[in-house]
Amino acid sequence: MSLRVKLTAAFLAALIAVAVTLFLSIITARNAAVFRDIAQYAAAQGDLAERVITGTAAERPDIAVTNAGSFPQLAPALVERLKAIPGYMVVLDTAGRSLYRSPDVMALTSNDMQALQDQLGDLPKSGEALIFQLDSLGERLLFVSHAMPGAPGGIARIATGTVATRATTIPREYIFNALVIVPIIVLAAATVAFVFLGHTQRQLAQITTEMSAITDGRSLHRRLALSEESSDFADLVTTLNAMIARLETSFGALRRFTADASHELKTPLAVLRADVERAMMTMNQTERMVALEESLTSTPSSTEVVASAA
Repeated sequence: MSLRVKLTAAFLAALIAVAVTLFLSIITARNAAVFRDIAQYAAAQGDLAERVITGTAAERPDIAVTNAGSFPQLAPALVERLKAIPGYMVVLDTAGRSLYRSPDVMALTSNDMQALQDQLGDLPKSGEALIFQLDSLGERLLFVSHAMPGAPGGIARIATGTVATRATTIPREYIFNALVIVPIIVLAAATVAFVFLGHTQRQLAQITTEMSAITDGRSLHRRLALSEESSDFADLVTTLNAMIARLETSFGALRRFTADASHELKTPLAVLRADVERAMMTMNQTERMVALEESLTSTPSSTEVVASAA
């Protein structure tokens, strides 16, 4: 796998991770905003119910009556007024008994109604929201408690709720964007990155080819050309050209030294060879010693040349 493909794959993976993180952040923020709006709506229904109860109590004090089973309940006139308020509503007395249930609550099954009554005991009295799950509806309900201290008729608080399922349901436009629009954008960005990396790779390949041709040992006088295509690597080209110039200077000095050393050693070696040959060919011991002594006197110059090279 080429470096170009690896870099493109890494960029694509990072882009997907960013897109997923951004999508989850948007969904989380959207759900929090919807939950807040639903809680405000439920609280507004509770405020409306409180005004209805307060207004009715101002007209007639007996807003709570006792039925034939000795269970407390609201007066029929107040019940009719509360029925005009939509949604789920339960009016509780100080003992936690239900004085009124809205038509939506009455439409629940007996099991769900009992479950709702039990869960209302856990509902905070400070106005905080609580999510209830009821099996018969197959939906989640958000309830808010509205306290009424000192209210007539033994009323303690009003619990109002509304359906909160849409707060946990991803809208269709979000799904369309996540499955269609975002992948198109990611693929387009990956394609642009792949093309850009291809252009960069061609520039590096061109520099590598020219560098190989120059450093073959015979073309150090050449330099890398700084074209428009390789302008992104201007610093690299400048550095390489400076290195080639230093190599050219070093190789030139080496060649000059080799030539000078060859010239300096040529004469002493020729004299040494001639003296040795003369010593080998003569039979006279005195002449032989003279030839060897002359050859010995020619060695210091050669030694000096070798020592200067070191």
